[in-house]
Amino acid sequence: MTLAFPTFLRVTRTAAVALLLLGALEGRASAFCRTTTCRNSDPDDGEESTCDLPPERTDPSCRDNCCRRVIWKRPCVSFSLDISNLRSEQVGPIRDILTAAFETWTKHARCPGTSLAPAITLRDAFGPVLCGHAEYNSTQGNANIITFRKNWPYDPDELGHTVVTYLIATGELVDADIEMNADFKFTTELPTEENDLQSVLTHEIGHFLGIAHNNEPRSLSIMHRYYQAGSDLRALRADDLDALCTMYATPADPSAVCGDFAPRNGFVAECAFDPGSGGWCAAEPVRLPGRGANLALFVCVLVAARALRRRGHQLTR
Repeated sequence: MTLAFPTFLRVTRTAAVALLLLGALEGRASAFCRTTTCRNSDPDDGEESTCDLPPERTDPSCRDNCCRRVIWKRPCVSFSLDISNLRSEQVGPIRDILTAAFETWTKHARCPGTSLAPAITLRDAFGPVLCGHAEYNSTQGNANIITFRKNWPYDPDELGHTVVTYLIATGELVDADIEMNADFKFTTELPTEENDLQSVLTHEIGHFLGIAHNNEPRSLSIMHRYYQAGSDLRALRADDLDALCTMYATPADPSAVCGDFAPRNGFVAECAFDPGSGGWCAAEPVRLPGRGANLALFVCVLVAARALRRRGHQLTR
């Protein structure tokens, strides 16, 4: 099944240049990387990861000039598919693919050396929503959405775009939204020479969980910075399991009990802001009323290339 949206894949020089870099980066290996609360010196690059920073700045015992590692501290996290830009016959298959991609990171994952799944549950607990853009509401209900967005406001080469919201003081994640570029065409079946929807979503969910890009070979991680159209990233590799089980082997909050999947301030199925107003996007940290904790929005871009000797396109986070 191919999900054909109004236009086909777009080709630009930027993506072609990224493709030329693919071979050069392939052999650069490093440990898994985690998203932190520290901004890169270039605002367009988003947050710095643990792989970009001295270990002492991201260590939990850090007391000065610290960069907290972002993580979900609640053991139950919901996600919801936005159906505002989908045809009725697309909703069921995409929800199934979405569930399979999330369960790759949770239900079907087993931590090395144990038979245990990670201590976090991600579930389509509330059903579809009608909200076609990322947002976080500090005083109203929320939903962690996955949307196929028309009128793409970001780099036209991006396949996807993930925004996470977290507490600056602690790194606790409170919201995450994945936006998929509806100008692209995705397929739901393998093998393919197109962009495999489940593979792209599985990568993006790594970012949803707080995992950053790395330069591991693709045989070791699906969180590599580059993607080739037709690549199968539906299963976690060794580095991905290391990241997942380091972060979520035990509950971040031992006192928390999985049972409530409602997002922060409760669940709502519709946007709180006019998508055209830009109200969801904070250029500066947002202070939660009455809690004294700062929030910041994070955006990270993943470049996606097609196969070698083919023209390339972009994904994101």
